[in-house]
Amino acid sequence: MQLLDRILFILAALSLAGIVAIFAVGEPPTPKRHSMAQATQAAAVSGAVVPLAGQADHEDMLVLSKEVDQLIEKYFENIRHHPEKGEEDARMVDVEDKLPPLSSKIISKEELADELVKKERRAGYTLFTHTVKSGESVWRIAQEYGVPVYTIISANPAKKKAPIHPGEELRVPDRAGVFYKASSGESLSAIANKFKIEVETIRAANGLQQAKLGRNTELFIPGAKPLPEITYATKKRFIMPLAGRFTSKYGWRTHPVYGHQSFHSGLDIAAAEGTPIRAAADGVVVFAGEGGSYGNMVILRHKDEYFTIYAHCSKLLVNEGDFVKQGKRIARVGSTGTATGAHLHFEVKRNKKLINPFAALKETIKIPLKNG
Repeated sequence: MQLLDRILFILAALSLAGIVAIFAVGEPPTPKRHSMAQATQAAAVSGAVVPLAGQADHEDMLVLSKEVDQLIEKYFENIRHHPEKGEEDARMVDVEDKLPPLSSKIISKEELADELVKKERRAGYTLFTHTVKSGESVWRIAQEYGVPVYTIISANPAKKKAPIHPGEELRVPDRAGVFYKASSGESLSAIANKFKIEVETIRAANGLQQAKLGRNTELFIPGAKPLPEITYATKKRFIMPLAGRFTSKYGWRTHPVYGHQSFHSGLDIAAAEGTPIRAAADGVVVFAGEGGSYGNMVILRHKDEYFTIYAHCSKLLVNEGDFVKQGKRIARVGSTGTATGAHLHFEVKRNKKLINPFAALKETIKIPLKNG
């Protein structure tokens, strides 16, 4: 009997302990809700930016993505060590040619006594053939010869929107001016009037004996500047880089992976894995590689200090330093980095500020049309 009493006592004790444990556990804790002040304090620690009330849709907030900031800063740090790279990149993304500080004199033959420079005496000017050396840019070559950048570009029109490379040969006249190809039936006087230059100046510079010109006759117009574009067309600054379904827009949202409130710095566009992604505008590839939580990523630098970012790609189709035209395929859709499915994360920045992609895609610019 004593044994049975002990067994019953033990079972009762175990039952009582179970009941106590159930009441001790209770309901799961309610998630903490942070006030705006607490969120601001947390953001200050993390480096994020919390807007004031009513500013959630502000189109000009500071960048929140550290990976992008760090990569762009690395790009500019590289330019600080290799300024010729920045000169070349800026020339390609800016449609307006800028004049370098001109030398006080025309460079002499003795100063150009280099096996990489050839010299050809024309009727009224000297035309050098310059072989590009490592580290040189069009801007630096223009400074060396004491001519504007536009003079070298007019002599080498293929380089207007293409980088130069060591070993390439550039034509460089010994004075400022532009090269011009006459159209069929165009007279010397009409060309002189177009550039506001005396007929005799053009005739002497090119050793012309007669006023009649053949089609595509190349002339050097000393002292002239490129003809101004007199007509303009309006176009969108950026095109949509990918056709797909918008799954997350710019602004505050619940993070799809971590579940907390966070600011989404771009536009998410869902599409099938491998779908081509296109450059939103002409630009230079600042970065093409693995970008932390952004996965495989491309960053492009554009005119007017704009940058566009293309993240979570499955494959990259461009390399750092490439110049790409608007609409060129630069990558393919993927889900690399922190992503819940195949999509493109598209960001737009100007300087160090974030721009709502929808606002950027609506922006229009005027572009010059070529003279007929």
